[in-house]
Amino acid sequence: MRREFLEEIIITALGRLHHPGAFETVEANVRRNWPRVGLHSVSALVATGGERALPLLRDLWHQATEHQTVNREVIIECLLWLGTDRANDFILELLTPLDIKKVTILVTALMQGGRLLFLTSTIPISRVSAKR
Repeated sequence: MRREFLEEIIITALGRLHHPGAFETVEANVRRNWPRVGLHSVSALVATGGERALPLLRDLWHQATEHQTVNREVIIECLLWLGTDRANDFILELLTPLDIKKVTILVTALMQGGRLLFLTSTIPISRVSAKR
């Protein structure tokens, strides 16, 4: 097996844990593979780090070219999944100034619903804690 494939499997598995303790490992993997960050890594960042992932997501958003709308859609979908006020404000920040391409990204992400790619996810731990 190729090393990259094994790393994908490991990062996806860490993301499925949804445990904050895995965030540093996922973050280190993203930084090591920069600028070629897999979509599964974006989901794993948010699943393990929650709002701690926002600065890195900003960098990924700005690194994506206009033709990499899938990357930007995944970022928005992950932020919608997170569902915190800060994540929602961050979505607005990323989409400003608004143009037709960004509206299309938002509409596509909203139609998909907040989700984490490649991860079987339930609601974020932050929402579970808030209900208690």
